[in-house]
Amino acid sequence: NKCRMCSKLFCSNCIVKSNFPIPDYLLNIEFQTKISQQNDAQKDCDSHKQYLCSCGMKDDCLTVAIAECMEILKCGTQNTCGVYMDMFFINECLLVTFDLPSSEVQDSYATKAMRYSHVASIVADISGFSTAYNAAKFVYMSSVGYNILLKAGMFSVAGPMLESLKVYGITGPNAILRLYYLSCKHTLLNKMETNRTIRSQLLQSNSSQESEDSFPNGVLGASCPPELLDYISEFVGPAQWLYIATLPPPHNEDKWNGWYLSRLISRQGWTVLMCVNETTRLPNGQKCPAFALVVRNQEATGGREAMLVIRGSQSTMDWAINFDEEVTEFQYWYVNDNGSYISSTGQVHRGIHQGALGILDGYNLRPYLLKLWGRGYVTTIVGHSLGAGTAALIAAELRNSCRENAFDGTLTSIKAVVFSSPAIVTDNLATAFVQSELLVNVIYGNDIVPRISKRNMATLAKEIIEFGDSHLSAEWAKADRSDLANYFTNLGKAAAIKHQKNEESSANNDDSKKVENLGDDSCLPNAVVVEDAASSVPETSISALESVVDTVATENEKKQLELEAFKAAAVVLLPPGPIAFIFKEITGAYETCVLSHRHQTFARMELMLEHAVEDHRMFTYRKALEAARFRTRYLSQYKQQEKQQQDELTHPSIHRLRASCSIKAELLLRKSSIVSKESRTRQSILADGVKSDSIFSSSTSTSSQIWRNCSVCELDVAWPYMMHSDANRATVTHNCSKCHAVVCTLCAPVGDKIPGDGLNQSIQLRDLRIALPNMGVFEPQRVCIPCYFESNTTISLP
Repeated sequence: NKCRMCSKLFCSNCIVKSNFPIPDYLLNIEFQTKISQQNDAQKDCDSHKQYLCSCGMKDDCLTVAIAECMEILKCGTQNTCGVYMDMFFINECLLVTFDLPSSEVQDSYATKAMRYSHVASIVADISGFSTAYNAAKFVYMSSVGYNILLKAGMFSVAGPMLESLKVYGITGPNAILRLYYLSCKHTLLNKMETNRTIRSQLLQSNSSQESEDSFPNGVLGASCPPELLDYISEFVGPAQWLYIATLPPPHNEDKWNGWYLSRLISRQGWTVLMCVNETTRLPNGQKCPAFALVVRNQEATGGREAMLVIRGSQSTMDWAINFDEEVTEFQYWYVNDNGSYISSTGQVHRGIHQGALGILDGYNLRPYLLKLWGRGYVTTIVGHSLGAGTAALIAAELRNSCRENAFDGTLTSIKAVVFSSPAIVTDNLATAFVQSELLVNVIYGNDIVPRISKRNMATLAKEIIEFGDSHLSAEWAKADRSDLANYFTNLGKAAAIKHQKNEESSANNDDSKKVENLGDDSCLPNAVVVEDAASSVPETSISALESVVDTVATENEKKQLELEAFKAAAVVLLPPGPIAFIFKEITGAYETCVLSHRHQTFARMELMLEHAVEDHRMFTYRKALEAARFRTRYLSQYKQQEKQQQDELTHPSIHRLRASCSIKAELLLRKSSIVSKESRTRQSILADGVKSDSIFSSSTSTSSQIWRNCSVCELDVAWPYMMHSDANRATVTHNCSKCHAVVCTLCAPVGDKIPGDGLNQSIQLRDLRIALPNMGVFEPQRVCIPCYFESNTTISLP
C-alpha cells in the first residue's frame, strides 16, 4: 500500500491505518485532492483516518503524525482552558460561562442510519412481521428466564466480570449461570447471619496484610468524625456533574455539554475552564476518561478553589481502561514529619495511570493546575469509579511535579476526594498516600468495584468452580429448569396458593414457620405443583438453564492448580486509603467507620444480588452519606443533651429540679427505645433448630422444614414467583426493618415486580417504605404491611 504522507510503497507489515484523524495539510497533495472531492457522507465514514508508514524509525510518517496531532491537541487546550483562565484571572470575582455554541448541529450519516432503523421497525410492526420476530427472539433467548434470573440488574455487573474471568478458563454459555448461583449462595449466607451486626464484623475482622508498625487490624476509626462527613459531602455533587450534564442527541457533543455544565454550576459560582464530556483516545494511544476543570473565588465564604472532576465508566472505551490490568512502576514523593522529602516506589494500575497521564500531559492540564495551585487555589481532584482511581493518581502526579519544579506552597492543598475507587496501587504506595494525607476514599456497603482485582478475581474463580460442581448448584439448576418448563407449558399461568396438610398447618401456627423442600419438584406446599413438562417445551426455550456442572473432575483439579499459581504470581493491588466506609446495618440505619486499605472486607468479593449494581451508583452514595450525616449529628446532639441534663441533676436548683427530672425521664425513655430496637436481631430465615452450616455442606441435602414462612401470610416466601428453588429464595426473602420478622415480597412491598398471569407479564406492587426516626433510621425502609399500618404519624426528637 502507499503511504498517504510520503507516497512511498510499503508492505503490509510496514504500513498501518491510523486510529485518529490526520490533518489534511500533512497528507501528500495527491490525497488532499481526493479528500476535497469526497462528499459529506464519505468524509463522515472515512473520518480522515489514513494509511501511514510505520517502520519503527523515529522519523517514519506515523511517528511524525502522532507528534503533530499531540501538539494540535495542546494548542486546543491553550485556546480553551488558557483563554478562559486568562479571562478569569483578569477579574477573579467575575463569573465566566461558556457561550451558547453558534454552529448548528451537524446531521451525520450515523444519526440518519439510526432514524432509518426506527422507521424499519415501525414498518415491520405495521406489516405484522414484528410479531413473528419478537416471538422468535423470545423462544431463542428464553427472555423470561433471563429476566427472572437477572432481575436485580446483575447483567450490567456480570458482563465486565465475565470478561475478566475468561483468563481463568470460565467461559461459555454456563459462565453466567455459575456466577448467578454463586451470588445466590452469598446472599443466602448474608441473610442467615443474625447474631452479629455489620459494625462488629468490621471491627473484629483482621486485616488481609498484617503489619506491626501500622493498621494492625485494618481499622483506623470506629466511626467517621462529623467534620469528615461534612467535608466529603461537599464533593458528592461535583462527582455527579459529568453524569448529569450530558445533553440528549443531537446535542451530545463536547461544546454543547460544556455549555450546559457551565449553566448548571454557575449558581454555585463555578467557572468552567475546560470540559471533555466523553472518553477519548489520544493520537499516542492513551485513553482518557471524561473530565472538567472548574474554578471559583468566593472570598466571603470558601476562598479560592479549583476542582478537576473525572467521570466514571459509561462507554466501551472506559471499560477498556479498566481491563488494562497490567501494572507499571510508580514513584511517589511526599514530605515526612521532619519536613524532608522521602519517596515510596511501587506499582499502579497501568490503564488508569495512562488515563491520568493523558489528562495531565496529553491535554496539557498539568501546567494549568500547577498555576492555579501556585496562585493559592486549593486544588481538589474528584472522581467516581474509574474517575476515582484516575483522580487519586493525578493528585499524586501533581505533588510529584511540585517537588520537581521546586514550587513553594503547601502540598496538602492538593488533595483528592474519590468515591468507589478501584484497586489501583500496591500496599507501600497506599500506605504513603495515607501518611501524606493525599486523599479520602469513600466506599459504600457491598460495592464490588473497589474489590475487583486480580487476587480477588482468582479467589472468585476458585469459588465459582468449586460451587459449580457441588450437588447444591446442580439441585438449584434442576429445580429452576423444571419450573421454567412448567411456566411455558402453562402459558405463564400465575402461581396460586395451595392448601397445606393439617399437620403442616399446625406447624405453621407456632413461631417456627416451616416449609417443604423447594428443590423437590413433587412437593411445593404454597405454589403451583411443578410437573415434569420439559419434554413438551422447545429445547431452545430452556437451553439457557442447562446444568452448570459441565466439566470433569480432572479438568477442575488442573484449573484449581492453575488458579493457585496465578493468584500467587499476581501483584496485589489495593484501593487507596484512608477509606471512609459507609454501611447499612441490619436495622436499616446508616453508619460509618474509617478503614485502611488492608482491611479484610476488601480482600474478597461478595456477590450480593440485591446490592451488586445499586451500591455503586452515585445516587446511592449521596443518599447513604446524607443519612449517615443526619444520624451522626442526631446522636451527637442527643448525647450532648443527655450530658447536660446529667450535669444539671448533679447540681440542681430547686426551681428547675422538677423540669430536669421530667426531661431526664423522657430522654431515658427515648434512649431505651432506640437501644432496645437497635439491639434486636433480625429473625433468621431458617426454621428453628436448623444450622446454616448444614445448608451448604456437601453431605447434606436440603430436606423439608428448612426455611421459615412469611410471618404475615404464613406462606412460603417464594409462592408468587415462577421459580421456587433456594437460589430464587435469595432475592425474595426479606426482613421487616421495624419488627425484623421474615416476610415475603407481597407482604412487604417496595415497588417490586412479580410475575403476572401470562407469558412475560408482570405486576408492579405498591411502594410502602417508611422512615423509622424513633429507631434512628431516617431513610424509607422496607417494612411489613402490619408495621406500616402501625407507624406513628407524629415524630418527636430529643
